[in-house]
Amino acid sequence: MPWILQYKERESSMVTEYYRKGSLQYDIITGNYVFARIKVLFGENVNEIDKKNNTTPLETALMSMSYPDRFIKMLVKNGANLNKEGHELLSEYIYYFGQQDCNKMIKYLLNKGADPDKNALVVAVTKNNYDLVQILLKNGADVNQKNEKGITAIMAACYSENYEEEPGINTRKQYRIIRLLIEKGADISLKDNKGNTVEKYIQQYRKNIENGNHEYTESLYKLIKSYKIN
Repeated sequence: MPWILQYKERESSMVTEYYRKGSLQYDIITGNYVFARIKVLFGENVNEIDKKNNTTPLETALMSMSYPDRFIKMLVKNGANLNKEGHELLSEYIYYFGQQDCNKMIKYLLNKGADPDKNALVVAVTKNNYDLVQILLKNGADVNQKNEKGITAIMAACYSENYEEEPGINTRKQYRIIRLLIEKGADISLKDNKGNTVEKYIQQYRKNIENGNHEYTESLYKLIKSYKIN
């Protein structure tokens, strides 16, 4: 999906390639709040899907770097669908901004009725964002929800390749996330689409322990093994 997250010139060819000039989504991605608000006030459909990139105005606002908060709130206030079928709003937002300070906006969207399930929790785990995982769980996210590959949040938390950039820092965060998921009822017997349980993901960690890649992997391994995954 061709998300445009940053640009220097409002009339850049990159923007016009993906967004029809003069459309509501074009105004949103170029940061033209006045024009966007006028269109909405005069009845433009806030849930119309752009045929070029298969996005709604709300999705475009969430991915934009041009003061997205006021666009998002304006669209939601005027009836934007937070749970449009086939469009995983929270998951997409967390995917792009999950390692940044996105928790306030996620809380806002949840309070307005955004579905905390689908893929959001798994994506939040891969971003190693403990506070965001906690927010989603407090707002009703299913701790055992699977993504399209059958992966649950605890499987994602045990997938070591998510944490290679800052091993020491990330594994400490990861330890807390896994402990939280277990406390909230994560089912360690579930299988992904390939038939793998959490044990398979732990084995990947075991390889990293042997290679000495992760400072805190041993304690993490012991934590999960203490829940009798054998």
